[in-house]
Amino acid sequence: MRRFSTVSFVIAIALLAVNPSSAQTSDVKGEVVKVDEAYRLAKLKQDLPALERILADGFNETNQNGNSRNKSETIDLWKSFSISSLTTDRYDVDIAGDTAVVRGCQTENRSETMLFARTYVKRRGWQLLSSAQYRDECKGRAPGTSDPQANEVLKADEIYRVAKLRRDIPGLNQVLADVFTETNQNGNTRNKAETLDLWKSFSISSLTTDSAEVRVNGDTSIVVGTQTENDYEHMLFTRVYVKTGNAWKLVSSFQYRDPRRTEIAFR
Repeated sequence: MRRFSTVSFVIAIALLAVNPSSAQTSDVKGEVVKVDEAYRLAKLKQDLPALERILADGFNETNQNGNSRNKSETIDLWKSFSISSLTTDRYDVDIAGDTAVVRGCQTENRSETMLFARTYVKRRGWQLLSSAQYRDECKGRAPGTSDPQANEVLKADEIYRVAKLRRDIPGLNQVLADVFTETNQNGNTRNKAETLDLWKSFSISSLTTDSAEVRVNGDTSIVVGTQTENDYEHMLFTRVYVKTGNAWKLVSSFQYRDPRRTEIAFR
């Protein structure tokens, strides 16, 4: 993770059969970072035309209070809402084809520190498709429908849920993309290998998906919803899937305790 002493930049990942050179990857990351910085400044300056340009039509965000907004609702918010400062304290960028995820830590109004995950997709330039953030001290290591595509994504998401509940390592290995990364409700981040290793010994008594909404944008999809772990730990989540061949693979998972509910568990 990089740190900045001046007002800075930014950060749910993608996948696959793309293996660009390190120079190419660096150039693409630079493009994404520029757009993410533009997003930071647009919010700070309440620059509505810039937000209109940066946000994808399918944009969805969940903020640190558990409130979700689409593109029009977000733009409407910034017509009247303002913040005194917004800095990106550290960030990481993951690139896979036309999908990028920026993860890191930010400080709002000089006192409110948060972990965040933002997913960008390349259409006409890079656009922000998903943003999720929650309050954290940033001390840890730094996400049923009639649409057939959405249904396929929900099936993959159900496989992921059941695999964790049953500690099905082969099942997890199949559904997780090679570049998978997750940030859990305690601010801990793991890659695919670390996640598989965790579930060899870690177990949960129950895991239910209480609500889920799917947004499909080409070969990238986002599942946003609520879940309950061990019957009492209520969480909000954002998961990003990328289609590889005929299969949807999970590239990013971001979850945090619902601030509207009382929680007591940690891991």
